[in-house]
Amino acid sequence: CRCDELPCLLLSWLCAELRTLCPELRDSGGSGDVLLAGELKNVLSNISSPLAVLTSEVLDPSTLNKVAEFLVSELQAARIIKYKESHPDERATEADSEKEQRVEDLSRDFCEENEGDDGSGENRRKAEMQAEWILLLRALNMDASSRFEDVLNEVNERLSRLPSGDMTKPLLSTSLSSEQWLQVKKMNEILSEDYRRRRQMMVTRFQVTLESFAWGEKQKVGMLNNSVHHLPVSCVILL
Repeated sequence: CRCDELPCLLLSWLCAELRTLCPELRDSGGSGDVLLAGELKNVLSNISSPLAVLTSEVLDPSTLNKVAEFLVSELQAARIIKYKESHPDERATEADSEKEQRVEDLSRDFCEENEGDDGSGENRRKAEMQAEWILLLRALNMDASSRFEDVLNEVNERLSRLPSGDMTKPLLSTSLSSEQWLQVKKMNEILSEDYRRRRQMMVTRFQVTLESFAWGEKQKVGMLNNSVHHLPVSCVILL
């Protein structure tokens, strides 16, 4: 995006495409060709974007670039999900990638405890667990191929190095006033909302990543089958 301010043709086109693919965004306001700041804020808020709290009536070029990058990734994710919904027969098989299989193994125990729930709830819980697992590996500076036992040992080792006794002592030695409690409550609400948006965004990204792995593996198998079909007769006999 090279625009210095709104309206921006690229952002207007991205939002229009997202409204076409996502029915929940069609009520976010604005149906014309020009996207204004208020309409952009509604779109970002409806797709749980952390950038929704950054928008104002006047946006600088750096913020417009961040919004454009976010909307591009959201449009890619929406198209992948739309393709999956329109092709229900294409499911991941035993040819799924090794990373996807590893994550499925880690999530199996949790899913077995919630077998009574519907399929959509189970898929959401699996995605949330997978997102939390990636966050844990990143916090521990461990590779994505790390085994569960190695991660558990690393967590126990770090817990054993924590100082004992001081961790439970209060940080504040005096009581807060009513005005201070209101400020703390306001800060907690802002941070909780920001965390919820970021977590929802990461869950969506992780779901799309899994679908991309499965799609890539199936494309490789399809290309291999097509190449075999087009081999000369002499090569087929040798095979």
